[in-house]
Amino acid sequence: MIKKILTVFNRKIKLTKMSLKTLLVVFGFLGLLQRLFYFQLDNFFGVKTLDILFIVLIVLAIILLILTIIKAAKKQFKPLCIFIFIITTLHFIPFEYIIGWTQFKFNNNDREKITANLKNGIYNDILIKQPYPQYGIWIEDHNPRFQIFKDSTLQMVFLWQGHIRTHEEYCGVLYISDIKQIDSNVVNDFLGREFHKKYLGDNWYYVDCYINRTPFPSTSSLR
Repeated sequence: MIKKILTVFNRKIKLTKMSLKTLLVVFGFLGLLQRLFYFQLDNFFGVKTLDILFIVLIVLAIILLILTIIKAAKKQFKPLCIFIFIITTLHFIPFEYIIGWTQFKFNNNDREKITANLKNGIYNDILIKQPYPQYGIWIEDHNPRFQIFKDSTLQMVFLWQGHIRTHEEYCGVLYISDIKQIDSNVVNDFLGREFHKKYLGDNWYYVDCYINRTPFPSTSSLR
């Protein structure tokens, strides 16, 4: 029965080997574009547009899965292997972390200046005016925008990277003056979310802030 359905489906679409190859290339390109330039696309178009792109990719993935299974049933396994490789690459490579690590290593985004200003009391006046000091305060007139916190025992800076998965979840790099407090409630209150972390060096972490969800393989906590 299943074989008949697949045969009918294959006859209706009448795709050549070249057209299936083209679909795989388009799918891989769109998927890679979405993963590599997610934050730029998010800033320019917004999360809703990215949701539409994600739906398009899901539909295309389902179509390609069916077509590559049809080919595999005819002992043509190469398209299915390529499809599995694309899916595995897009899902398991931690693109968000790689982007965060790259920016940390090669583009300091005025990190040192911001942390020095925080230590030297440049932001004290605006921090004092914050009615809820545990949440710190956002500095919006900077690219990227950043959040700061300071009390008698701890100083923190969070440099925004972008939304991930939903508009309520985001990631970036976090400076904390005392890394022994990285798992304290003070950090959770400051970020406003639970988070996974990966140590970058010099008291900086890559953090993935989420809401009560099991971590993706690409964002598991490393220290």
